[in-house]
Amino acid sequence: MKTKLNDISETMLIPLYSRSCETRKIDGMIQDPKAIEMVSNIDHDFSKLENSKTTQLGVSCRTLILDEQTKKFIKENPDGVCISVGCGLDTRFECVNNGKITWYDLDLPEVIDIRKQFFDNNDQQKMISESIFDESWIYKLIIKEKMFYLYLKEF
Repeated sequence: MKTKLNDISETMLIPLYSRSCETRKIDGMIQDPKAIEMVSNIDHDFSKLENSKTTQLGVSCRTLILDEQTKKFIKENPDGVCISVGCGLDTRFECVNNGKITWYDLDLPEVIDIRKQFFDNNDQQKMISESIFDESWIYKLIIKEKMFYLYLKEF
């Protein structure tokens, strides 16, 4: 699949490529086979994203930390609602899903178009094709997910 990304949305390929490279390592910090699949199927010149070991290490550490914190939230709120803002092509839902949470992936329309090539909307996981700066998505979720408002009140 050929990508049509602007400079902002193209940045999602950096962590994707880093996760793919880390997964390919024998002693990789993370295992994300879906990242390898996506890199293999996206028609993009990833050679220009060859990054330093520091970037790959940073992405891997960030992935581990965010997965751990998300799992902690889900353990405390097993029927909770999670919104992955600026989700890019992350696979966090697959890593943390407890079978009960409701998960929303929010990103720019061109990002969600690519995401739909690899992920499906279902009862638990849904994609929102909006800019974070367009507040209408918040109101749509408040109407759709009455629990969403309750979680906002807690913070």
